Amino acid sequence: MCTVEPQLALTWTSTEGGTSTRVGVGGQIGYLFKGSTAKSLYLAGSLAYQSISGDVTSDGDFGFGGKLGVRVPYGSSVGVRFEAGYRRWFDHEINEITLGVGVGGIVHSTK
Repeated sequence: MCTVEPQLALTWTSTEGGTSTRVGVGGQIGYLFKGSTAKSLYLAGSLAYQSISGDVTSDGDFGFGGKLGVRVPYGSSVGVRFEAGYRRWFDHEINEITLGVGVGGIVHSTK
């Protein structure tokens, strides 16, 4: 079973040296090995863009990566994911390693 997840992030940081704003948009496409109604391992790929602007400069970067995790459904419309991931930000040559917990809605197809 395939999963599709749009992603949006907004971060505002203020320090004595100034402020910065980060806006990120992305998407993730994954595969659940046991379908949407059972606890399942999954594998996903993601693509993201992040724009960073501060008091003086602004910059942007694209990233691509993957995640491996377990998705546990609760009831028929909520799923919780426990995952580990890797993303490479190309322009800044940054390697990002993540551990995360995510909550998402489950939309059932009418097939």
